[in-house]
Amino acid sequence: LKWQKMIEDFYKPFHKLVSDSEGITRQEASQNRILGEDPTSKKPVIARLGRFGAMIQIGETESDEKPRFAPMPEGRKIADVTLEEALKMFELPRVVGNTAQGEEIVATTGRFGPYLKVGSINVSIGELDPFKITEDEANSLVVEHQEKLKKMVIAEFEDDGIRILNGRFGPYI
Repeated sequence: LKWQKMIEDFYKPFHKLVSDSEGITRQEASQNRILGEDPTSKKPVIARLGRFGAMIQIGETESDEKPRFAPMPEGRKIADVTLEEALKMFELPRVVGNTAQGEEIVATTGRFGPYLKVGSINVSIGELDPFKITEDEANSLVVEHQEKLKKMVIAEFEDDGIRILNGRFGPYI
């Protein structure tokens, strides 16, 4: 009987793993790694797993004061990130400058990589570094993005609240 052997092959090693992990603390299970102390706040800097993956935290979740969070530096893991790399991530979001219309341009990073935020508009910066992007580079990306958005509108019926847009896969309403 194949299925009995398959269940046995799975269950015995799995049961051993569960039994062996009974004494593991919450910190070991969450893979927290204390990197050092934040020189400004004197709170611990921790590399840990969060809901959306690895991240950096300043402060303890058990304390009265809410901890600060930042994403893990690109290409780094909980096991190899340094205190200096972790603290650098708290420099974001960073004000890069202003658009020609006077709107503030902010460089930051998110789940999908580095981007610029101008009002309610988000513009990907691709391979550019959010720590080093200049105001001129940011403005050119914002203008390029605005031009792309203008080209998307085929027709607009404001009275009805309907727009026909040109999307990645062709026109849509």
